Amino acid sequence: RRHEICSSAMYAGLESMGLSLFADEVFRSRTVVVVNNPSGVGDREVRRIMKERYGVLITGGFGPLSGKVLRIGIMGTVSRKEVILTLIALGGSLLNLGYKIDLKSGISAALDILDKGGI
Repeated sequence: RRHEICSSAMYAGLESMGLSLFADEVFRSRTVVVVNNPSGVGDREVRRIMKERYGVLITGGFGPLSGKVLRIGIMGTVSRKEVILTLIALGGSLLNLGYKIDLKSGISAALDILDKGGI
C-alpha cells in the first residue's frame, strides 16, 4: 500500500512539474518510477547535482535507455520524506541546469496524494 501511494505521488509530482513519464499509466511500476530525460539535459549531470547538493541518489537508464531516462526507486523505507526530497532534488537540479519546470506544482500534487493516502 505504501509503495502504491508513494509511487502515485511521485508520478503525479513529476507530471505536474512538466516532465514526461516513460511508461503508459497501465504499465507503470509501483517500485521503480521512470521519467524521460528532458531534451538537452544530461542525465549524468542531473544525477551528479542531485547527489552533491541534495544527497539524493537516483539512477539512469541502461542498455538502449542509457542517457534517455531517469529511474527512481520506491522500495524499502521510502515514505513521504523521500518522495518530497527526491522531487525537490530533481526539480532543483533541472532548474539549476536551465530546464524550466514547475517545482511548486509538482510538490503540491505529490503532497495531495500522500495526504489522501495517510502517508
